[in-house]
Amino acid sequence: MIEWGLRALGAFWIVGGAATLIALWRSRPFDRLLAALGGGWRRRDRIRAGLLGLGAVLTLASGAGLAALDRAAPGLMVANALVQAAWLVFAARAFPPEDDDEALGRRRVVVAFVLWCLATAAVVTAALGDAVRFAALPLFEAGLAFVSLALAAIVGWSATARAWDGAGADEEIRGDVPEPIVDPTVPHRWMFAPNIVTASMRDVDTDRTFEPAALKLPEALTERLEAFEIEVLEHLVESRDDPEVYVLPARIRRDLEARIGELAEALKPHALNGETSWWLPPGEEPEPT
Repeated sequence: MIEWGLRALGAFWIVGGAATLIALWRSRPFDRLLAALGGGWRRRDRIRAGLLGLGAVLTLASGAGLAALDRAAPGLMVANALVQAAWLVFAARAFPPEDDDEALGRRRVVVAFVLWCLATAAVVTAALGDAVRFAALPLFEAGLAFVSLALAAIVGWSATARAWDGAGADEEIRGDVPEPIVDPTVPHRWMFAPNIVTASMRDVDTDRTFEPAALKLPEALTERLEAFEIEVLEHLVESRDDPEVYVLPARIRRDLEARIGELAEALKPHALNGETSWWLPPGEEPEPT
């Protein structure tokens, strides 16, 4: 009975590890855009991508080993626990939570780590006490090692490739870089529209888009606009109805609406006839539970 329980747990981790790897891969354009907005793909971003990707690979491999009751499973689980611990220590220093939602997410990660450690301790104890017999399966282990190394190589390439092409990330995501404004002191009617496709400042008469820094606005206002744009991008999630569309959770969008209105007001002295407007990605209510 214990053996079948472990096999079921292993199957669950296979699905979880695979889902995490897919999510990390699909988030690459979004991560690269955030890196471009933040000045490039930095060392901390490479470490984050590497640790999260390696943890997902080890979760999948641990699940496969546990489902097969292979002798490698306990060791893989211990290795994954060490990687998760390294990520939590590094994240606390390099990526401290910036709001209540991020703090809640970090606490959930800690809880998941504690549960993993408890499960690892139980599996190791069962193996040492012969409560469960883990078999030597050379062919399975060879296949598992090949797949794990291949996935780890992809994770490493992904993190490194982002570092190589980080300087061009914004151009690749947003398409052709718009021409600079000939005279940034000439007022325009502006729409502030943070989004994942174009620069956030849109001239409503010509439909051209520009980064806030290109407009020669007061430095404090430019910093507020850029910080708000990054915050919007960090909260974007895939729509349940169309994974190609990014939306904001409805509760977060309501909070952002009030604040973006204040930024639009602050832009009025720098707009043609004081005409400004704003736009946010659509909101989506959480799926009912």
